[in-house]
Amino acid sequence: MSVAIRYRFPLAALALLLASPAAAATLRPFTTLVAPVVRLRDLFAGAGSEANRVLGPAPAPGSRISVGARQLAAIAREYGVAWRPATGFERSVLVRPGEPLREAPVLAALRQALAGLGAAAGSRVVLQGFAAPMLPVGARPRLVVEQLSYDANDGGFEGVLAVAVPGEAAITVPVVGRSVRRVMLPVAAHRLAPGMALGPGDFVEREVAAPAARGVVLRDVSAALGEGVRQAVAAGAPVPLHDLVTLPTVRRGQRVRMEIDAPGLAVTAIGVALGDAGTGQRVDVLNPISHAVVRASVIGPGRVAVTRGSIPLPQGAAYPGMRR
Repeated sequence: MSVAIRYRFPLAALALLLASPAAAATLRPFTTLVAPVVRLRDLFAGAGSEANRVLGPAPAPGSRISVGARQLAAIAREYGVAWRPATGFERSVLVRPGEPLREAPVLAALRQALAGLGAAAGSRVVLQGFAAPMLPVGARPRLVVEQLSYDANDGGFEGVLAVAVPGEAAITVPVVGRSVRRVMLPVAAHRLAPGMALGPGDFVEREVAAPAARGVVLRDVSAALGEGVRQAVAAGAPVPLHDLVTLPTVRRGQRVRMEIDAPGLAVTAIGVALGDAGTGQRVDVLNPISHAVVRASVIGPGRVAVTRGSIPLPQGAAYPGMRR
């Protein structure tokens, strides 16, 4: 009897075990992936012995995929996962976080590659239309510039940037832009309007792109002091030398002091300038009393110098204020 019981008990336990269903798995409706592959455990909790099975590649960093009920059921059947859809609308969303490739290392790689093709050291690299690829969060990519061409005349370049991240598929991105040489120049500290006399406070030294300084531009502030500009200059812009003009020291209709120096003679009188003129330029001046017109040289604001021989004497009269 004891023997029969001994054999009958294990057989009954085995039958009970075979009759009991396997522990049910639970669908994961949302999973954040940290690896470049999708495993069975990313879809189901309690996936069993096949939980670490790789099902395929993960979505690209910064993107997601959605697995529907029909595909989930097929995966569960294939790998013996105790899960079946209840409504047919079940789905599992797999998200892979990502971050865009930072521009700073890209510019550094380009600057180094361009230097090998003759670009000036310290040039500023400007990218045009660069589409930064998404990388896994915290990735440390290796960047290689390939197929790079460079135009030394205008600084333009184009090439291909290869981005390598361990465990990830290789990425290539086109790179187009310009290498811009930088120079130090005096630029307008604020908007310079025509007619204003320029002083030291109207300029500031800044590093500017060499293309912006093409042509003959002001490089020595002292050459512009007291001058003006023909047309307005925007703040931060270099000043073209051809735009610099000598401002009138005296203006048409202005009362000026006429000074006549001759051996043993020093005479001053008040006249009216008949035109605009800068220091060192000549201008006609009218004596409002005698109505005589003399040609004089501007020697300062409101001051002109008249040589004695240039004074017209109307009707033989002496110039007012002069004694023979």
